[in-house]
Amino acid sequence: MFLRLDTLQALKVSHSLFISSKLEARLYIGDQETNKLGNFTFTLIIDNSNAVIAALENVKNINCDLKEKVGIKGTLQLICDLLKNLVNNSDVNSEAANFLMEQVAFLGSNKFARRYSSDIMIFSSLMYTILPSTYRFLRQSGYLVLPHSNTINHVCTKYNVSPQFEQLYSYFLLYIKQKFKYLEEKDKVVILMLEKVHIKEYFDYKGGSISGMSYDSKTYASSAQVFMVKSIVSQYKDVHVLPAHTISGNDLHEFIKKVIIDLEDIGFTVIGPVHLFKCIRNNWLNQKNDGRCFFYPKFDSVHAVQDTADFKAARSTTIRQLYNLESDKLVKYGFRLNLKALSPSSMERQNAKLVLCIFNEHVTEALAELGEKN
Repeated sequence: MFLRLDTLQALKVSHSLFISSKLEARLYIGDQETNKLGNFTFTLIIDNSNAVIAALENVKNINCDLKEKVGIKGTLQLICDLLKNLVNNSDVNSEAANFLMEQVAFLGSNKFARRYSSDIMIFSSLMYTILPSTYRFLRQSGYLVLPHSNTINHVCTKYNVSPQFEQLYSYFLLYIKQKFKYLEEKDKVVILMLEKVHIKEYFDYKGGSISGMSYDSKTYASSAQVFMVKSIVSQYKDVHVLPAHTISGNDLHEFIKKVIIDLEDIGFTVIGPVHLFKCIRNNWLNQKNDGRCFFYPKFDSVHAVQDTADFKAARSTTIRQLYNLESDKLVKYGFRLNLKALSPSSMERQNAKLVLCIFNEHVTEALAELGEKN
């Protein structure tokens, strides 16, 4: 270690160059490590004696005062380091040491970039609540750096049990109500889709409000029931979110019923094509007549149905014959047909994707192309 001593007053080390066993040189001005000196950048790797001599020459030529070299930030950092050493001392009040350390750190920081600790926020909130005028006077005096009263008001904002105003009846589906008048007629025939999403259980303060709470209790939400309103002929869609901790089947049924009724009152036409598809397919497969025929009226008929000539028949066996015709072909018209869709189990009958393997444009094209030939 190379030391430069200041002997003008009391003896003290003004500069030091420390070389470790790994030949790494570190420079200290006082007790503060510096990373730059002239053309040298520290930590410096010493690979020959000339590098040591050159570094010592640069240290020797430093004629600036210690305080100027360390600067304000270095001085404040030194004070914080000394206070940090006192925190673990049993003879010193650790809370007071932490408070002083935070106040010293604020002296060298931008007031718009300050981040207050939880202890400071709790202390400031209690003091502002008990003596607001005294708190404002103390803050304006400049003796202490404390958070602004607006920051405390945001943190201490009183919130209702409901996490969102939209869950209240007067605000329910308010966004969709306002948007409805700008929609075209094709956007107003919609389906209602429901999806359960599991979310992280925690409260979050953002934008002046607290989120993450269940809609029907004061506990945090563990899941979200997501209702999507989607047009069947356009790209229009909107989402309504219901955060919940636990929700029973009866409560969910009532909420779904409320959503559908309110959408109808707004002016939407809500349909359930997936449910209808499954019912048609399941009823079709349950037919006991020859060919499993499903009879339905002519949709283009404008007069009342009077005789059997006004009905059409759809044979389930026809779809199976189509599947058998193309089962061994590489290129198929009805390529989505499969045995699970044609002969589903009791559990598979609830799968809407298997229903769509039958009711799609490819099967229609296959029937039109191969029906007359076979």
